Amino acid sequence: MNKVKGITSVNVTLKRGVAHLALEPGNAVSLPHLRGIIKDAGYVSEDAVVVARGLVTAKNGEYVLEVTGTSTSVRLVPDPAAPDAFAELRKVVRESTRVEIVGTIESPSGTAKKSDTLRMRSFTIDP
Repeated sequence: MNKVKGITSVNVTLKRGVAHLALEPGNAVSLPHLRGIIKDAGYVSEDAVVVARGLVTAKNGEYVLEVTGTSTSVRLVPDPAAPDAFAELRKVVRESTRVEIVGTIESPSGTAKKSDTLRMRSFTIDP
């Protein structure tokens, strides 16, 4: 992962099965790309805690984050540990809003799906 453009540092703890990545601001690194690298190395990708910036759109009662600089989109759902954040997001997003979101993207189920799901813990509105 150190060779991926946009990643500034990688710290892997094999005993705990955790990788911490530091990314350059404005990078175009996508989670599917990172999951592919992990798979190619013979490991299984689990849930990923992320901080992502992008455009949230509301359509038919669903909220989707289009991650800036990538072709990645994630469906937003409340995190059971912080349901108020999602409720607040619903109040401020009408059609589309630029935000930074902190949350957990669930591990892939192995089935093809339209987008990953991000359990949203918190968000801030980008100016």
